[in-house]
Amino acid sequence: MKIYDFIKELERSEIGDKSYNGVTLLQGIETYSKVLKDMFFEAKAEIINLTDKQIGLILQDVKTLIEETFYDIPTPESVKRMEDDYLNSRNQNLKKEIEFAKFLRAMVGVQKYYAEALYNMLSDAIGVEKIEKSQKEEVKTEEKEKNQKETKEEKVIKGVQGLADYLKIGKTLAQAVINSKLLQKNGAQYRAGKSWLFEKNKLNQLLEKEPELLKNIHIVRGKK
Repeated sequence: MKIYDFIKELERSEIGDKSYNGVTLLQGIETYSKVLKDMFFEAKAEIINLTDKQIGLILQDVKTLIEETFYDIPTPESVKRMEDDYLNSRNQNLKKEIEFAKFLRAMVGVQKYYAEALYNMLSDAIGVEKIEKSQKEEVKTEEKEKNQKETKEEKVIKGVQGLADYLKIGKTLAQAVINSKLLQKNGAQYRAGKSWLFEKNKLNQLLEKEPELLKNIHIVRGKK
């Protein structure tokens, strides 16, 4: 079904060399926006032939997408920090990194916009009140599971950017830390799908035990 292809695309977060989900910085945000717009209208045409039950199930999937999808991109705070560093250094490589970080945030913004648009369209098709009434007990279970998940996630750092923010280091150095596998060997780093996760407790214990650990990490730069 095209609507599930659309949902999958809204969840996708593949960062390449100056690209996001196959769209390059040079192609721009407008290119990706057009792709998602076309997929949105294809999904809209398909909804007409679905039953209320099918729409209700898809609506729950989209709700989960909006509430729980994690995009491993720079935070506004990290972008601001890079901008401050650039004002002091005028480093052109840092300038390009800032441009790409803003590009990533804008691309994810487009994904979130269409995720919300899809949710609203499905809600209008079936009626939110009707769904909430028929799935009242399921919602309670979801809320309980969500709370348990949030408690668990408080103990976990997500992605390269999350590690950089937590350790208060640059993203390049954070990637070097991951590549070194020092944290992985000590049980503080593990992979979940395409993302790296880090256990705060084990990470803190490791740094307390070996405070100079990160000083041994070297950034390998490509040849110019």
